[in-house]
Amino acid sequence: MISSGPSPGRSIWYKNYFITVLPKLAAGGAFTAHNVSPRGGWGSASFVEYVLSLPSLETTFAEGSRAGLSVSVKRAEK
Repeated sequence: MISSGPSPGRSIWYKNYFITVLPKLAAGGAFTAHNVSPRGGWGSASFVEYVLSLPSLETTFAEGSRAGLSVSVKRAEK
């Protein structure tokens, strides 16, 4: 899990980090990110748009999370 810690502006780096980690993520593995929302708040818009565009992932957002939490699970290759 990655977290932006005390400075929400750090979430702009989530996409870069995710691109680096994704090839190492096994099918069924999950990637979580804190301080993100489906509306792309806290500087996370590019990350959210990117993970939602990938057909190899199923991404959900935790309802009721004030800070915003996403969970992306890598699907098995067909």
